[in-house]
Amino acid sequence: MRYTRLRMIALRQVVALILRYLQTWEVSGEQALRQRNKENWRSFPGGPRYSPDWSLQEPQRYAAPENSPPSGPDQLCPRLVAIQPELRGAPENAPAARFRDQVQPILDAYCYACHGNGATEGGRALDAFVSDEAMLANRKLWWAVLKNVRSGIMPPASEERPNDDERRRLTDWIKFNVFGIDPDNLDPGRVTLRRLNRVEYQTRFAT
Repeated sequence: MRYTRLRMIALRQVVALILRYLQTWEVSGEQALRQRNKENWRSFPGGPRYSPDWSLQEPQRYAAPENSPPSGPDQLCPRLVAIQPELRGAPENAPAARFRDQVQPILDAYCYACHGNGATEGGRALDAFVSDEAMLANRKLWWAVLKNVRSGIMPPASEERPNDDERRRLTDWIKFNVFGIDPDNLDPGRVTLRRLNRVEYQTRFAT
């Protein structure tokens, strides 16, 4: 009987120690979780400010309104990245903006009658671009325009032609915006002449 009583006392002490340990662990775990949530919310833009009386058992105090858009970090971060250019006030594509302001009126006045508005004389249209990027990437077309305008082939002598200032604006836009030539460094440097082979020499200097 005495042995049984001792066993019961020992068992009660063990149970009391276990309960005390569990209570201590639960409190410390809740405090750690509370602290981690506090730091996360403080560092998250738009998150609620932490107050000492905020309880983990009262999430409804900070619940989002019903039918509101997702507002967690996983949803907001991509949106912030997407609108970053607007937040910075990013300028419009500068070459495309110059085209619309300075070049397109010239083309409309002198070129679109044959190469725009549905007309594709010579297989070239100067207004059939699906995007600004496609327009700037079509270097072959703009190289042909540059050569023809600079040499006076286009527009034809029988048609109205752009004046010197308009021609300069058109050719400068092609050189500086399509081909990316630096207007402050127009010197290409030393150009090494390549020797002609026999066929090239005979063709070049044949009389």
